[in-house]
Amino acid sequence: MIVFFSTILTNERIPSRMHHQTDSVIRFFYSFFIILLMSGCAAMTAPVQDMSNARQTIQAARDAGAEVRAAAMLEQAEQLLQEASQQLEDGDYISARSSALKAKQQAMQARQKALQKKQNE
Repeated sequence: MIVFFSTILTNERIPSRMHHQTDSVIRFFYSFFIILLMSGCAAMTAPVQDMSNARQTIQAARDAGAEVRAAAMLEQAEQLLQEASQQLEDGDYISARSSALKAKQQAMQARQKALQKKQNE
C-alpha cells in the first residue's frame, strides 16, 4: 500500500500486478460498504412482512385446532405478536422484527402440537 501511494506522489507508473491488487482491494471495500449499508437499511425498515407472516402462522395454528389442543402455546404466540405491534408503533423495528419472528416460531410449534394431538385422538 505504501508503494502504491508513493508511486502516485511521484507520478511513477504502477506495475500492472500491483494495479490489479489495488483494484481487488478497492472492489472488496466497496462491496463490504454496500453490504453494510443494505443491512443497516433492512434494520431501519418496518417489519411489515414479518408481522404478516406471524399473523398467518397464528391463523394456521388456529385452523389446526391449537385453540383447544395447544392453547398456552397459541396464547404465547399471540402475546408476542401483540408485543411486536406495540414495538412497531413505538418505532423499535429491530425489537418488533424479533418479536414477530418469535411469534411465528411459537405459532408453528402450537400448530404442530395441535396436529399431533389431533392425530392421536
